[in-house]
Amino acid sequence: DIAYAMGAPVRLSVDRLRPGRVPTLPGKSAARRRDMDRLVGHLRQLIPNGRPAPVSLAVIPVDDAVTSARAIVALAASLAQSKRVVLADLSTGAPAAHLLGAKDPGLARVNHDGAQLMVMVPAADEVAPIGPLRGQDLDAEPDPALAAECAQADLVLSLVSLDPARGGDYLATWATDVVATVTTGRSTATRIQTVGEMIRIAGARLASVVVLDVDKADESLGATTTEYLSTPAFGS
Repeated sequence: DIAYAMGAPVRLSVDRLRPGRVPTLPGKSAARRRDMDRLVGHLRQLIPNGRPAPVSLAVIPVDDAVTSARAIVALAASLAQSKRVVLADLSTGAPAAHLLGAKDPGLARVNHDGAQLMVMVPAADEVAPIGPLRGQDLDAEPDPALAAECAQADLVLSLVSLDPARGGDYLATWATDVVATVTTGRSTATRIQTVGEMIRIAGARLASVVVLDVDKADESLGATTTEYLSTPAFGS
């Protein structure tokens, strides 16, 4: 149902990744960490290879921005060990930036798990922040400091919340390829379909849908992960 509404294949499904309020058994915590590692690995494999720098990928949470933020921060930190990475947090509440300690709008250099990366948070009144990619015919230009930083980067990652009220044309100025995350039972079919349409209208490629919080009886295509992918992981 989710793949049909989104118009793209579900290439990964994982159990609940958010810690509960009640302490869990060690085995459950270990399984949650493994599922997060699977999600981060899936995102890494979807970063397009063989393109001029900066390579770009956007993660679009249809409902749960916090879980997606944890995944994209882990991905950015792991890649920043050997590459120049810019992470733009364009999601509601900027949860990825907060995880990295960057709470103010603008560009900030942060250190996370021994790796340095640049974090960008748009101003509160920037409803459609323009990114460094010039694939769309938009009147606005990206911030010069952001454009200069991205021009020197190997990879631009972005976490984007799409709102029909403000449109999504700006998405293509941040990423050529997109991964959408959907949490079981959290979004209506209309909401999922709307986000899929906004991605397509923006001109970005919806490479994969990831379903979160699946139950044990899940029989979606999420049971198949890397077998779907024909391109090597970024940087391999």
